[in-house]
Amino acid sequence: MKRPVQRRSAALVLPALMMALLVPAAALAGCVPAGEETPPAATGAESPEESPEKTPAEPAQETGEENSGLSGTAAPAPTPPEGDYADLSGFSPSGEVEGLADRSGISGYGSDTGYYSFRLREDASASLCYLDYASGREIVLCSQPNCAHDSDTCPAWYPFANGLRAVPVGDRLIVLQGGSPNYADLLGAQAVPKVEVMEPDGSDRQETFAFPASCWVSTLPRGGFARDDRYLYFTVTDQSAGANARTLCAADGEGNVFALCALPEDEERIAGGDGGALILTCMPGSSDLSGQDYVTQVLRLDLEQMQMTTLFSYPAEALGVCGQGAYYVLDGQTLQRYSLADGSKLSDVAVDNPGVQTLYGVFDGRLLASGYTREGEPLCYALDVETGERTDLPYIFREDGTVAFGEILAQAGDRFVCVAGVQSDAVTYPAQSGEEPMRTSWLSPAYALVDHADFWAGSPMQAIPRPVE
Repeated sequence: MKRPVQRRSAALVLPALMMALLVPAAALAGCVPAGEETPPAATGAESPEESPEKTPAEPAQETGEENSGLSGTAAPAPTPPEGDYADLSGFSPSGEVEGLADRSGISGYGSDTGYYSFRLREDASASLCYLDYASGREIVLCSQPNCAHDSDTCPAWYPFANGLRAVPVGDRLIVLQGGSPNYADLLGAQAVPKVEVMEPDGSDRQETFAFPASCWVSTLPRGGFARDDRYLYFTVTDQSAGANARTLCAADGEGNVFALCALPEDEERIAGGDGGALILTCMPGSSDLSGQDYVTQVLRLDLEQMQMTTLFSYPAEALGVCGQGAYYVLDGQTLQRYSLADGSKLSDVAVDNPGVQTLYGVFDGRLLASGYTREGEPLCYALDVETGERTDLPYIFREDGTVAFGEILAQAGDRFVCVAGVQSDAVTYPAQSGEEPMRTSWLSPAYALVDHADFWAGSPMQAIPRPVE
């Protein structure tokens, strides 16, 4: 049952460094004044990926070349954290599953008409923002005239930025609050993972589900996100009683949350989607450090039948990403492509791979990556997945000694939403008992809308001004 959102007037957030170490959560972004553009209904395009962690695992499974036609096994029954979950008989996935990026600095996703994100404020609260594709303007998602966007009187204001993410699903907007169990005593209700739903213009905002304080939602290196036409898919981890039980959940725009199945503790994450299935990865043996060989295992979860099938495995030191109908593995100077249907290997391509990298996804037949040379110089580049040809891109941004790259965040018709710069914002975090407040900096991205051809040609990107409060 829906219940009105309750927000505290005091801003509370945990220090960014401690958040990264103790309760990893995702990042933030921006807000929208009266009279500005308001976003229509949502659907969106975004590609997932995250470099796999190097963690122990069991010896590699047989690849899909031997496993073609494997029948799946039933996904394990869930034992979710306490909560008022919807009856599974009402779970009815619709449309194709789309993986969503899960990287530090990403706090939102795109619809057909705009891009949602959060921007962190100086007092460590956050504002929900919207980048309108038609006007090319980023605004705070608030229609109240003369609003300062700094308290619970503003519908776009969030008092605690603990892994906030805004995801358009169908014709609604779902906001996840990640949770911070290690700070529950200090932060109270604001440390609890929760689900909110609202209209795409930010109206009718309601808190619809709260997990126990012992939980967090989709934290790196585990976690990941996906959506279809009806649901947002995510994982919740419960650390009560010293355990780390993990449950795959689905939330809809009406506020229903379904506990779908239990997940292993072996660094499992949502990597992407294929038709009506989620593509998952895990590293067997990593939860108890029992493995001798290090591998990443790729699995397919059919959401209609709740059947799990192992597709293939690859060395954990390689980097993998799901994108444009296949799974790509960059292993040294070889780019391998695998079927998402049965795990069979589709191709091997020799590539000019210059250094350690993060993979952002496959767009227009190009694998977008970043990293550093052996000499420590940053790189932003693309690899053609058919020829292996490498194209270096100039999208490298520096601020306060930190480097950000021009990753693609979403597709806006014939344009990309890209990171076009970064600025350092001063933020003051509250202190635990007996400690002083922490003042630090948070790197906030600027966005750009760029034609596909211009992006791959390395044309300069024009950063869209951030909202002015």
